[in-house]
Amino acid sequence: MRIVIDMQGVQSGSRYRGIGRYTLSLTQGIIKANTNHEIILVLNSLFPDSIDWIRSIFHDTLPQQNIRVWTSPSPIGFLDENNSWRRQSAELLREAYLLSLYPDVVLISTLFEGTDENIVTSVAKFTNKLKIAVIVYDLIPFLNRESYLGNPQVERWYMEKLAYLKKADAWLAISESSKQEAIEHAQIPADRICNISTAADEKLLLLNFTPSEIIETQNKIGVTRPFVMYCSASDPRKNHLRLIAAYSALPKHIRDTHQLVFVGGMPHDHIEAFKKYATKVGLSENELVISGYLDDKSIYALYHSCKCFVFPSWHEGFGLPVLEAMSCGAPVIASNCSSIPEVIENPEALFDPFSESAISEKICQVLIDDDFRQRLICHGLRQSKKFSWEIISKRALSTLERLFVVPQNNVGSPPRNKYSGNKIVDELIDAISNLLIAPSAHSDLTEVAKAIDASIWDDSRPMKLFVDISELVQRDSKTGIQRVVRSIVNALLVLELKDYTVEFVYATTVSSYRKAGNYISNLKGEMIAAEDDQIIVPRAGDIFLGLDLQIDIIPAQALFFEKIKRLGVSVYFIVYDLLPISFNKYFSSNVIEHYRRWLDVVANSHGAICISKSVADELSEWIYRNKQINYNAFSIRWFHLGADIESSAPSLGLPVGAKDLLDALLKRKSFLSVGTLEPRKCHAQILAAFELTWEQGIDANLVLVGKQGWLVDELVNKLRLHPEINKRLFWLEDISDEFLEQVYYACTCLIAASEGEGFGLPLIEAAKHKLSIIARNIPVFREVAGDHAYYFNGFEPQALADAISTWLDLNAEGHAPQSTGMSWLTWQQSTEQLIDRILLLK
Repeated sequence: MRIVIDMQGVQSGSRYRGIGRYTLSLTQGIIKANTNHEIILVLNSLFPDSIDWIRSIFHDTLPQQNIRVWTSPSPIGFLDENNSWRRQSAELLREAYLLSLYPDVVLISTLFEGTDENIVTSVAKFTNKLKIAVIVYDLIPFLNRESYLGNPQVERWYMEKLAYLKKADAWLAISESSKQEAIEHAQIPADRICNISTAADEKLLLLNFTPSEIIETQNKIGVTRPFVMYCSASDPRKNHLRLIAAYSALPKHIRDTHQLVFVGGMPHDHIEAFKKYATKVGLSENELVISGYLDDKSIYALYHSCKCFVFPSWHEGFGLPVLEAMSCGAPVIASNCSSIPEVIENPEALFDPFSESAISEKICQVLIDDDFRQRLICHGLRQSKKFSWEIISKRALSTLERLFVVPQNNVGSPPRNKYSGNKIVDELIDAISNLLIAPSAHSDLTEVAKAIDASIWDDSRPMKLFVDISELVQRDSKTGIQRVVRSIVNALLVLELKDYTVEFVYATTVSSYRKAGNYISNLKGEMIAAEDDQIIVPRAGDIFLGLDLQIDIIPAQALFFEKIKRLGVSVYFIVYDLLPISFNKYFSSNVIEHYRRWLDVVANSHGAICISKSVADELSEWIYRNKQINYNAFSIRWFHLGADIESSAPSLGLPVGAKDLLDALLKRKSFLSVGTLEPRKCHAQILAAFELTWEQGIDANLVLVGKQGWLVDELVNKLRLHPEINKRLFWLEDISDEFLEQVYYACTCLIAASEGEGFGLPLIEAAKHKLSIIARNIPVFREVAGDHAYYFNGFEPQALADAISTWLDLNAEGHAPQSTGMSWLTWQQSTEQLIDRILLLK
């Protein structure tokens, strides 16, 4: 069975009230209790701040593609008549979207929403093909119309929602009282409604408080004596005025030694009214304490420390504060009306809420009768154990199973006769066209059209792996990273993925992501079509992989990534290194700042795949040191790069004099360094070391392959004017991959002297060509080469000169480490490893 849960109850203002807590706890419990059903959570895109938070909560219990987001026009609050067409269109769109998910049942967590917020709820407005179950909290406004429905607009809103409630197929009540109200006053069929009850937040019940923490909480709100506590909202049915009057009737010696404390956020005008009434009935200023808003931990500290908890409400759907207080060991007395007696199940703890004297007598009894108070505490602790989210969630799940039976061969899958997305859209457009009210502006039509396009699609569309190659498309800078990107692109073009189609994409700092159709067509030698570079539309279940390194474009597209994450797209980035952070002395302040902005976007994605374990360790440490709470549960994996240059879409061409150069390299032992000339690569140390070896009479070649980078002007001038240039010193600034292959074959040993690298691709390329390796003793080189390289320490020229001399002696004796036993991957294998890591993250 496919169960779709509408989660708007934890997105609206209800998120901070009982409905939000109930929705969240029940959903978590259903997922935990579920064994053989597919569960999908549906979110409203108009509450973007809640989406990442909700995704983080269910990160470890539900696949992220099972958290779906639909898009709505806005504003749509009911009380503003100007919103009518948008609101009705949104109601139709929401139901059409739910239908496109092909659920066996839709559970609506809260129906009575949307007076002034962008919440959308309806039942059977667009389609009667959905099976709907609704949680019934209470019918308090309907049964107390003078207090709650005095505004005609509010009454119209409520009665419309009540009509929707009656159209549902099943109902889950939070108490027996609410169940009976629904049967009696809303004509809900008794055989289609079940009391699943409610429970306190189990995490909050585990809180422990030291005496100093309790005193600190009490002092914060002005509690100085033992106190009688009330906690809840401030609407009339909560019966505050009678409670204040009842407290004022207590004997003076009790009032002198106690305080009455109202806990919870209340409107300012209500607070002033309560204070004014307290003065009227004779309470002094410090006898009534009104806390204002408190966090949950503070409220629970007060539950644990109050001398009596009193709850005089004469109408509740359940009365959660009563259960919370009992669970914390508070002696609880409460009204004998509506659902409260079934929560307490103790007649001697109840009073008539309409009698001030009954309330007063019961409070007095708790405060002066130690035996009575202890009985209340013991009973409350026993009684509270009957209410648990495990029991409630199993009860809810079994009710849905019982009421919405599907054929055995269809369990966990969509119905056989499902609509296509296109058919749903066609019918939706017809329904919107037939609305009796017209849109207030042409922009409304545009907004609704965009919302439809973003929300509903044909379920037959395969999931996509979007691969960002923005740098490669705009310019192949021919760095080591570009060589990696070309290689992986080439491998992905022939790699068949089981569940995804690969789509290469690119963006600029000012334009959205598009398909890189023209670039790929050109790469494959196919005809180029202008429409190939259309804007992409990622959808839930897709993956976005930032393969290219583009420290300008990625921060510029940060809002795009936030948007697609909320839609349910998994976003990952390849991290090649953290060099601008780890070796910031070698980078300009501008590069460092851009890199940090890029890294911030990466850290707010779902995860990173690093090109070595060393980089993964560095990134993990950076995240730990620099990031606060990460709602995306950031994950880190790593893979290794390939070595076969011929599979990297290699650049071709040999320079004039290539044969003479190769012959010169073959005449004597040739030491090769591959990489852009920049300070951290330590080319200056390499050159100085060879000057020492030449002075010592060692006849060897030094070959530097790499373009001029930054901060090396002095070194470049020295190279160009060096007496050994093109004799025993060769600098190959911009050579093709084809020529680099031949240079590898002509050389004897690779020197990797860099202070820091993300991987060290030349090491495995050297191993592939059976070159020996002299490498600086840093973690990433150890990771890549293991025991198959000769390692050196130190940054003085003599340190490297000594290493070269020692290696030559060992090599002559046949004892130098050989790279031939070093393992390396092809680019196809490397790409397969990368894909495996991505799917592990997902």
